[in-house]
Amino acid sequence: MKNWEKSNCWIWPFSKNKDGYGQITKNKKYNSAHKWVYEQLIGNVPHGCELDHLCKNTACVNPFHLEPVSHAENCRRGNNHKLKAEDVVKIKKLAGKESQKKIAEKFGVSRALIGLILQGKRWN
Repeated sequence: MKNWEKSNCWIWPFSKNKDGYGQITKNKKYNSAHKWVYEQLIGNVPHGCELDHLCKNTACVNPFHLEPVSHAENCRRGNNHKLKAEDVVKIKKLAGKESQKKIAEKFGVSRALIGLILQGKRWN
């Protein structure tokens, strides 16, 4: 048994975004609750890393369930694995012809991911 499996998820009881991630407001801006808790109890997330939920529960803020990884690794481990390179090409061709929501439904991903792809922030 891995260390992180020894404790239960800590489910964020407050505001969550549409993807189920806990969120807090700081300086009138939404921030990830899991990152905030991690930084309070463990320390800063290393530069160039993001936190992967090892438990796969987006509402969990238990820092022992979180691992700093590169964005590419987080995508490989997460829901983004649903998309293949050819899917991204199709998504980009649909931009402007269909809504991001409709494109997301076609590919079984979040509208937010479609937006990030079209902005060039994911799957460059």
